[in-house]
Amino acid sequence: MKKAVVVAAVLAAMMVYAGCSKKVEPPKDIQSFNCDSLDGILTEGVATVDTQNPAEGAGSLKFSVAQPVTLPLFEIKLPGDGAKFTLTYKMKVKDFSGDAYGQMDVNYANGGKQSLNNYQSAMGATSDWQPRELTYTVQRGQKVSSIVLSLILNGSGTVWIDDVHLIRAPLPE
Repeated sequence: MKKAVVVAAVLAAMMVYAGCSKKVEPPKDIQSFNCDSLDGILTEGVATVDTQNPAEGAGSLKFSVAQPVTLPLFEIKLPGDGAKFTLTYKMKVKDFSGDAYGQMDVNYANGGKQSLNNYQSAMGATSDWQPRELTYTVQRGQKVSSIVLSLILNGSGTVWIDDVHLIRAPLPE
């Protein structure tokens, strides 16, 4: 009887260990833009590199606008499906008359599109560097072709962006 209990306990422990030892892929920074140059910018002619006001690195992207505008900035090509995507960036504003915030457009392989913005954390007036984040979950079986980061500038003034990262985390099993 004791032998059967010991065997059962060992088998139970092995099952628990096997269940716990399953490797979960950690979140991965799949694309980053340090904003030290205009490389990769989608909307040409609206940004300048500002080496005097970086959040990190040697520069940031500066946008001076006189009227509301939507500026597509970066496109990240992403063949794949089923993941949690988090876009992080830092933003700063000076004498901005309205709301400035980021938008993430998730483009699906079938032609569909989902837009997500962080209007609730929009910046205006004058503010130093603040971290911003947008997260979107793509369900298993949904194929994503790309993600586009845009700035929505509903006003006039100056906006900076820096330290842009797209992080991919696998969905839980």
